[in-house]
Amino acid sequence: MSVVYKYCDSYGVEILRNLEIKITPPNQFNDPFEFTPCLTCSNLMRTAKRMVKEKDAIREIYQDEKRSGRFVGNFRQYRKMFKEHRPALIQLTVKTLPSNLINIQQSLLDAVSIHFGVLCMSKRRDSLLMWGHYCDKHQGIVIGFDDAHPMFKQPPGLNPVRYVRARVQIDESAQNMDAEWSKRKDEFIFSKNDEWRYEEEFRQLFMLSALKKKSLKNEQVGYFYSFPTAAIVSITIGTRTPSERQQEIQSILKGNAFSHVKLDRAILHQRDFALDFE
Repeated sequence: MSVVYKYCDSYGVEILRNLEIKITPPNQFNDPFEFTPCLTCSNLMRTAKRMVKEKDAIREIYQDEKRSGRFVGNFRQYRKMFKEHRPALIQLTVKTLPSNLINIQQSLLDAVSIHFGVLCMSKRRDSLLMWGHYCDKHQGIVIGFDDAHPMFKQPPGLNPVRYVRARVQIDESAQNMDAEWSKRKDEFIFSKNDEWRYEEEFRQLFMLSALKKKSLKNEQVGYFYSFPTAAIVSITIGTRTPSERQQEIQSILKGNAFSHVKLDRAILHQRDFALDFE
């Protein structure tokens, strides 16, 4: 069995009490570069010719023209105009395509976040930075999960994040765009700026429509996944976790369903900038 860890502030007690874990849409992450591949177009003319033949692409251009005020009719009228003025429209598409790609790139994160959420875990529990950032300055807890549990087997499964120096690129000039997006999809879902390498992150993708919804204190909608106690293997208390919170955790763990869960505490190493566990 291998263990993955969830760094938690006071919310960690609620995870244990309710056996629910929050799944976060990626536009709520700390890193604004998440799920934002770089869209390029190495052959504008070929792409424009393909687009004027695709109904969905024509509709996208129509909507952009409609928003800008360059066209005032309906979509049927726009398609008819397309057929009658195809050569000129190809040139127009070549001209507007770069700015349209920028708009798509900028809106992709929000578009993905309407449908998908992510559970972020770590392969380590001793990161001083993560204890500070995600555990309320070492006042929270870290929960260890069995990565072989079925909760992590939903497609595409629990996967390690690849830390990269350059953003994933998707070329809109590819001959088969469905194949191009399919090939690059996992790359931009499971890749992250190299500066985050210390997190040693693993992540699991979830459909938000399949999750329980709750209203959060900030008036946002929260999405939660329910899991059994068998998925938990350990709980580590922080060096500054308040005694009241420790007592709450110990009270929860008295239940028979948690009898297999190991409880320990992080303590400061006597010499090094590191944590020991006892």
